[in-house]
Amino acid sequence: MVIRLLYIVIRLFALRRLKFSTLVVCLFILTIWGCKSLPKSKPHTALPEKVAPSGVTVPMDDDCGTPVLPDEIYSIVEDPPLFNGGDPSETFSKWIHLNLEWDPLMDGIAGRVVVAFVVTEKGCVTDVQVIRGMYPIVDAEAVRVISSSPRWTPAKNRGKNVKIKYVIPVKFDIQ
Repeated sequence: MVIRLLYIVIRLFALRRLKFSTLVVCLFILTIWGCKSLPKSKPHTALPEKVAPSGVTVPMDDDCGTPVLPDEIYSIVEDPPLFNGGDPSETFSKWIHLNLEWDPLMDGIAGRVVVAFVVTEKGCVTDVQVIRGMYPIVDAEAVRVISSSPRWTPAKNRGKNVKIKYVIPVKFDIQ
């Protein structure tokens, strides 16, 4: 309702039926009226802290004294994972391109789908998600191909295998 009244006031001013001072007063009143009609936000409440039961020990990082979470997913590691013994940006992209299956509905579609996934401590690909898609059929094919990936050589951080999150574009060319 406020927007409708605002439109009417501006339209009347444009038609020179209102003076500038009257326009300013109308806009001020509509702004105050509009702010009062907005829903009130809830007050911020702190989230409850998770307290570990007694007798549970949390492993601590030697260098910083911060807890090490067993399910932590890294984005930067000392030794990145390898796909078929090579750099994933080259070897994995080639593997994806070779394993894409073209559906007749995808003819004439060109572009890229950006996909995120996690390489686990065992080298398996999990949690495949489309970050930026094109069409549902193309997005589904990108997820299918990446999910069917063979095992990787896992990433290592401080000598231990760790999970790492990867984001990669899957390119679709016109065929």
